Amino acid sequence: FSAAGINLVDNPNFTDTGSELVSNWDMESGFTSGVADDYNVLAGTGSQETSIYVSSTNSQKITTSSGLAKFRHDNISAIAGTSYFASCWVRSNISQDIKFFDHNGPGGGAATTIVSVVPDTWTYVTFYVTKGNTTLQPQVETITNETADIYIDNVSVKELGADWTVTMSDGSDPT
Repeated sequence: FSAAGINLVDNPNFTDTGSELVSNWDMESGFTSGVADDYNVLAGTGSQETSIYVSSTNSQKITTSSGLAKFRHDNISAIAGTSYFASCWVRSNISQDIKFFDHNGPGGGAATTIVSVVPDTWTYVTFYVTKGNTTLQPQVETITNETADIYIDNVSVKELGADWTVTMSDGSDPT
C-alpha cells in the first residue's frame, strides 16, 4: 500500500530477494550427454541448444515424439517455513501448455503455474512456495503428449526478501 508518496510495505517489488540458489541457472556451466549440468531430463530427449536462448549462449532443448517433456533441477537446499520465488523461461515450437512447479512437493504451500506458450516465443513463468521440508526441486513439464521441441533457460530460485510469506488463497498458513 502506498499513500501520498509514503510506501507502507517493506520490499514491495521483491527486490530484496536472497542470492541465486540454482547451480547452472543460466545453462552456461556445461552439458553432459545433452543435459545441462545439475539437471535431469526425465522425459524426452535432451540436447544442448546454442542458437535459441534467452541470454548468454545456451539453453536446454528437449525433443518429444508423441510424449511428454520433463526437466528438473534436483536437491536445492531450502529452509522449512521459508518462502521462495522460482522463475524460468520456456519456449516451444508448437502451441501447448507447460507447467512449472516444485516436484518435491511443498511440504507446505506451493503453486503450480501453467502457461499456454505461443509457438517460437519465450514465455516467463514463475511460482511461489513456502517450504515445509528442506529440499526444493523446480520442474518444467509439458501437460499433453506432443511431438515438439521445448526449450528452457534461466531457471532461478531465490528466497523471498524481508517481510514476505506465501499464504494460501483462503488466507491460511500453508506450512
